[in-house]
Amino acid sequence: MKVKLWRRAFAASMSAVMLLGLTACGGSNSTESSDGIKTFTMFTAMPGSEINDDNDVMNIIAEKTGAKLKETWLTGQTDAEAIGTIIAGGEYPDFINGGDAM
Repeated sequence: MKVKLWRRAFAASMSAVMLLGLTACGGSNSTESSDGIKTFTMFTAMPGSEINDDNDVMNIIAEKTGAKLKETWLTGQTDAEAIGTIIAGGEYPDFINGGDAM
């Protein structure tokens, strides 16, 4: 079980790092904390749970890259319903993995 969690955390972290490189020149609604680390938001259209903010791997990646990821997972909705809710709300995350809804 822990191996799956670490794999999920590692995959999400690496995805974030790659996406950060692709979006470095684009505008974003990300925030920068007092320590100079930018926080990006991401929605993933698959069931899961948020990674704790005190996760050692995420903190090391944040220190080395200057970026942190705040992810949101599916919770009791289909991927199409969740994407529809995001669109209706008008508050878009920096990254969206829409699953089959895209």
